[in-house]
Amino acid sequence: MKQEVINLILNITNGDAFNEYFLNTHPGEKAIAFREAMMQGRAEKKIFDENFILLRSAELGVSPDEYAEKMSDIISLGNKQNEYSEICLWFGRDTFCQLNLLTLLAFLEQTEYQGDIGLILVDDENFLQLSALNHVTTGIYGNLYRRILIDRDAGIAGCDTGVIDRKAIMLYFDYLSDDGRLAQFIRSQPQEKGEDELVRLLLKESYDYGLSDIQARNLIKGIRKG
Repeated sequence: MKQEVINLILNITNGDAFNEYFLNTHPGEKAIAFREAMMQGRAEKKIFDENFILLRSAELGVSPDEYAEKMSDIISLGNKQNEYSEICLWFGRDTFCQLNLLTLLAFLEQTEYQGDIGLILVDDENFLQLSALNHVTTGIYGNLYRRILIDRDAGIAGCDTGVIDRKAIMLYFDYLSDDGRLAQFIRSQPQEKGEDELVRLLLKESYDYGLSDIQARNLIKGIRKG
């Protein structure tokens, strides 16, 4: 029996704040949030399988059940992604957003999604649209995901990164480096400066990285202990 083709569009947004804004400004459209922080910690090759969930929940400091519940809308796409004729992705330009975007594109490749994929860049702070709809051609993102987030191969800079911002990738490797710009900034601050104040300063310094306050605090603790 021939499967009926349904013309449905699914919007995927980077986080709950923009997702709420999107639903309020686009009544009648379907949107789900990508609630991850792939910039933080390690990852597994098979995205959203049992091993991936176990590792990512440990890296983010939540239980596997909490992680699976939080990501349930995205994980379930593995079984029903082809119900949608088009998936439109709404993500920011900073490193945090771009690594989440990369993981999602690699996941859509892994599930062999056959519909159209579109990308719209947005400003995470004021939710302004920064680009027109850009059609995404898949085929490179699974390999790119493995090289960046699994192998942490900084030599990826010379490769085709598709719609993933090359600057964001370089900032990721800078973020990981003990000699990176953020690490040097932390070391330049007096030891007597309180952690809360340093977190505020680091968040301003790391705008293009898109760090969360938790990431900033963890980075400070790691550098100061080292």
